[in-house]
Amino acid sequence: MTNPVPVLLPGGAGTFSWRGLRRPDPTRIAGKEIRMYGIVQFQDSPRPSNAGRRSRLRSKQAFAWAAFATPTVGPFQVSVALLFAVSVSTFGIASAYGLDDYASFVFEYVEGAGVGNDFIPPGDPFNDPFTALGRPTVDTTGDGGAIPIAQAVPLVAVNSAFRSFEIVSIGIGGHLTLAFDHPVQDDPCNPYGIDFIVFGNSFQLLGGGAPWANGNPNDTLVTAALFAERGLVSVSQDGINWFSFFDGPFADDFAPTLGRIYDPENPDPELGDWNEWWGQPTDPTQPLDPKLSPADLVGSVAEAADLYDGSAGGTGFDLAALGLDWIQYVRIEPNGSGIPEIDAVADVAPAAGGSDPDLDGDGMVGPFDLALLLGNWGPCYCCPADLDGNGTVGAFDLALLLGNWG
Repeated sequence: MTNPVPVLLPGGAGTFSWRGLRRPDPTRIAGKEIRMYGIVQFQDSPRPSNAGRRSRLRSKQAFAWAAFATPTVGPFQVSVALLFAVSVSTFGIASAYGLDDYASFVFEYVEGAGVGNDFIPPGDPFNDPFTALGRPTVDTTGDGGAIPIAQAVPLVAVNSAFRSFEIVSIGIGGHLTLAFDHPVQDDPCNPYGIDFIVFGNSFQLLGGGAPWANGNPNDTLVTAALFAERGLVSVSQDGINWFSFFDGPFADDFAPTLGRIYDPENPDPELGDWNEWWGQPTDPTQPLDPKLSPADLVGSVAEAADLYDGSAGGTGFDLAALGLDWIQYVRIEPNGSGIPEIDAVADVAPAAGGSDPDLDGDGMVGPFDLALLLGNWGPCYCCPADLDGNGTVGAFDLALLLGNWG
């Protein structure tokens, strides 16, 4: 295997989700080792900081990428360098998370055996590694059977991403290595201790045998049977020395991706007149409670969605399990005979300090809340008693609590 020489493109660092865009055909060198590097510049799309707020914005984004292939022709090795630059206008989703919350570079992709093709024409192969950049899929398309292809279909526990422009398949003997544009930290404020999340296309089987028809999620049942093609996940700080989650968790496993919040009171009209249930996109930087299992999702599709509590799902990983403080590279490869598909990798957003003075959650601010606050007096990073969020429980927090007494 020849190691291509990386080339850095001019411009500042940034990120871009390549999902839904077509790259020139020379990148599709089936069966060859392809190593790709990308640097992106974008305008009018700053990272939002207001937690919980979601809006849509139009931004012009410029991006460039380079690919290096090392196919073998007879006894000779040929190195091919491909460089493209494109400027596009896209319609993106702004939220408490930004584009830099996701893996933003394809460091290396080696296509293994058994990579298939999209069954919907033109039938592109699932070998485009750029589909794993940016946020995970929110809405897929119909399958041309139960759902028209042109209809937007939010991802739910029983219906995952399945198009060639949404996921990349690794193949037996292959691997995919992605990189972040920043270190992913083992942050003590990360919910449940989860530091990054890998999104695949696992799903749980429907009850009753009928295919998902994008209808009323209260009328369709989720079973405990999970379809997953698990992948071994390894991480690195420098792209050279690797540490693996040999005992799990695994990529492309539980939990299935949830694209949108179940919100029948505020359905998103952009999906079409049919939508009476699905609201704004879920948050891929918020991990699902790791205590949940496929059995917990048994019930209606709507009930399963409620358990996500705004999270997009996926499989969470804790760097502390490997004794690491931070990483910047994530590598995924098959773990057995299954062929994992990857949609995205996200950096978990740390929880902010508390803001509710009712610390014991009994509906009143009183002596028990005061006792909890005083019990945490002093430095207290990301704890509920730090009402002003400055990393310390002190006089200002006490004033906020007393100001809400009763």
